[in-house]
Amino acid sequence: MTSTAVPTVMSLDDVPKQGVFSLFKRRRKVQPSRPEELDQDVVTPLIYDCKETKPGVYEWNANNSYYLDALEHPSTSKAQIFLLQGISPLVTDAFTSSRLQLPLDFFSSHEKNIVPNLGARFEGGDGTFFAKWHRYVRQKNRHWEIERRIAAGRPYNLDTVTDPINLRLDHEWYGRIPRVYRPYDPIRRTISGDRESAALECISFFWKQVGDGFVGVLVFDPVRRHKIVKMQYNLWGVEGEGSTEVVDCFVDDLDRRERFMKDLQTCEQKSNLSSLKSTIEKLIIQTIFNDSITILASLNDALDEIDLSMSQDDILRRSLREWRNNFGCWRTGLQHQSASLMYIRRVLAHHTVDATSTKSNGAIELADVDGGLAAVQKRVDATFQVLMSTMSIIESQKAIAQAETVSKLTYLAFFFIPPTFVTGIFGMNIVEFVDKLKVWLWVTISLSVSILAYIFLFWQELFTTARQTPNILTLNRRRISATVAKWTRTGYFLIREVLPGLVGLVIVFGVVGGFAVGLWKLYTSHLSKGAKAGVTIGIFGSGLLPVMLFMMVRIERKA
Repeated sequence: MTSTAVPTVMSLDDVPKQGVFSLFKRRRKVQPSRPEELDQDVVTPLIYDCKETKPGVYEWNANNSYYLDALEHPSTSKAQIFLLQGISPLVTDAFTSSRLQLPLDFFSSHEKNIVPNLGARFEGGDGTFFAKWHRYVRQKNRHWEIERRIAAGRPYNLDTVTDPINLRLDHEWYGRIPRVYRPYDPIRRTISGDRESAALECISFFWKQVGDGFVGVLVFDPVRRHKIVKMQYNLWGVEGEGSTEVVDCFVDDLDRRERFMKDLQTCEQKSNLSSLKSTIEKLIIQTIFNDSITILASLNDALDEIDLSMSQDDILRRSLREWRNNFGCWRTGLQHQSASLMYIRRVLAHHTVDATSTKSNGAIELADVDGGLAAVQKRVDATFQVLMSTMSIIESQKAIAQAETVSKLTYLAFFFIPPTFVTGIFGMNIVEFVDKLKVWLWVTISLSVSILAYIFLFWQELFTTARQTPNILTLNRRRISATVAKWTRTGYFLIREVLPGLVGLVIVFGVVGGFAVGLWKLYTSHLSKGAKAGVTIGIFGSGLLPVMLFMMVRIERKA
C-alpha cells in the first residue's frame, strides 16, 4: 500500500517574522531627511598687539595665543585689539564674562540692521560705536535667483507645489551663511546680466582703557555665502550620495577684517597712543565715505536710465513692477543711511574736544555723504512722481483708445439697426403684407429710416455746421473762389484716393455675387451631377485664372 504525501498548509504565523519582512525590505520607503540647517557660525577671533619697536615707533603684530587665554590674562602691550568676523554664542559668552566685561547689548545691537536708539555708552572710560551703512556689490543672476527663492520660502530649484524632498525628486536645496544674514537692496541690472545691489554692512567697535593700555574689540560682518546642497535619490526613492557647495554670494567680495587691519598697520601711531581710538573711527568713517560715494553714483546711473526710458511705453510697462520695488527699497535704504550718519555724528561729537579734532576725525567726509544722500533722496522722490505721472498718461491714452474702439463698434452697430428694424416689421404676420411686399420697397424704406436715424444722431453737428456756413448771396468773389478751390481739392482727393477703392470694392462684391448666383442657379438646375461638377470647375478656373495672371505680372515687375 502506497502512501500519498499530503502537503501541509502553513499559516503566516508559522513563517519567521524576519523572513516575511525581508520580502518587503527593498521596497520599504525611507523617511526623507532634510539637509542640515545652516551650520553654526565658527568664529575665530584674531588678536593684534601694538608694541614699541623703537622709541616713539609702534608696530602691529599678530598675537597667536588663544583668544580665551588673552581675555583672562592682561597683555603687556600698549594696545591690544580683538578682531571678530561674525558672532557665535560661545564668543559672546566669553567676551561678556571676561575681564573686559563687554555689555551684552553690544552684540545684540551689532546683529540688528538699524543703529541703536540709545546712542553711545560711556562708562568709566569705555564706550561703544556702531557703524551701519550700505556698500556696492555685484551679484550673478544665479545667486539673485537663489536669494529670491530663499526669501519666498521655497529654497529649492524646482517649481513644485510642495517641498521636492517629500516627492523624492532630485533637486538643489539653498541656504544662507552666516547666521546673521543682512539684507541687500537691488539697484539695477548690468548689460552682462549681473545685478548691482546695495548691501548692508556693519562694524561694531568697543574700547576700554585698562591701566595704561588700550583694549579694543572690533566686530565685522563675515562674507555672505550661499550653501547649495544637491539632493539625489535612486530608483526606490532612497536618498543617495549628494554634494554640498558653499560659494560667495557676491562677485569679488572682500574680507573687511583683513582690509581694515592692513589700513590700520599703515597708519602712523603717536608715542602716547592717545589717537588710536580716533584713528580706528577715522578708518571706519573713511570706509563709509568710499562705499557711500560708490552707492550714490550707482543710484544716479539707475535714475538716469529710468529718466531716459520715460518716452518708451513698452519698457515702462515691462519694468514698472521692478522699478516700483526698487524705489521703495531706495527710499528705505537712504532713510536708514541718514539715520546712521546722524548717530555717527552724535557719537563723534562726544568723542571730540575741539574743532580741529572734529575735522580730522571724519566730520567733513560725513557732511559730504550727508549732502549726497539728501540730493539723491530728492531725485528719487522726483523721479518716482514723474514715473507715476507718465504711467497715468499712458493709462489715459489706453483708455481713450479703448473708448474710440467702442465708439467705432457703436457706429457700426448703428448702421445695421434701421435695416434690422424694417426687416422685423416686414416679417410680421400681417394680412396686408402677405404677397404685397417687394424687395425694392424694403430697400427704399430701410434707406429712408437709416437717413433719418443718422440725421437725428448727428443733429447737433449738422445744426452747428449750418449755422456756421455763410449764405451764398453774401459771399464775395474771393471767398467764392476759396470755397470752390476747397471743394475742388476735396473732390480731387476723393476721386484719386477714395473712388478707386470703392470701384474695386464694388467689382469684388459684384464678382463674388455673380459667382454665388451662378453656383446657386447651377445647383438648382436639372443637370446631372457630372455636368454640375464640370461647370463648377470651369467657374472656379475662370475666376482663379485672372488672379494668377495678376500675381505673375506683379512678381515679374518686382524681379
